[in-house]
Amino acid sequence: MPSSSRSGGATALIALDAALGALLGPGNLWLMARLARIERTREWLAAVSPWAHLLYDATFWYVFAAPCALATAIAAPLLIRYLERSGARSPGKYLSVSAVAGVVFGLWVTSFAMFLSTLWLTFVSGGASIVRTVDGVIAGVLAALAFAPLIAVLCLPAIIVSGSLFGLVNGMLIRRGAALGS
Repeated sequence: MPSSSRSGGATALIALDAALGALLGPGNLWLMARLARIERTREWLAAVSPWAHLLYDATFWYVFAAPCALATAIAAPLLIRYLERSGARSPGKYLSVSAVAGVVFGLWVTSFAMFLSTLWLTFVSGGASIVRTVDGVIAGVLAALAFAPLIAVLCLPAIIVSGSLFGLVNGMLIRRGAALGS
């Protein structure tokens, strides 16, 4: 009986995490796109990717929410399992571990969501006319691999804040659920 309620709680937490990821990912990217550091790199991004201008288009934010939710839902079970295993620590250490785990989680999710978004832009949207050869496909995948971590690094200040809060919320919910379940 406890395992079924525990898995139901984990499923609810994964759904909550996916919803938060769909809000936090585009929100972080929007915030960082408005700061001067990224404004100065607009020309550089345009030279690297013909779709970089979409970072400043409102439609992109709606499109980016789906990969953020998907990436968060895929990785959330790993975060939950890690935080459950770390639950025996003292409350202060546990919350510190939860915050750091949230930041690492945020970096991974942002990179993976940007990878999915870049692939989508390359192969589904206007990039379909560019990708007609094997070289075009390879270039699209390599662009996605290069562009995704770059955006995660550029968004690092926002990821540190939102990731640590995300980790703390997950840590508190998991610790509270473990205390209620036992």
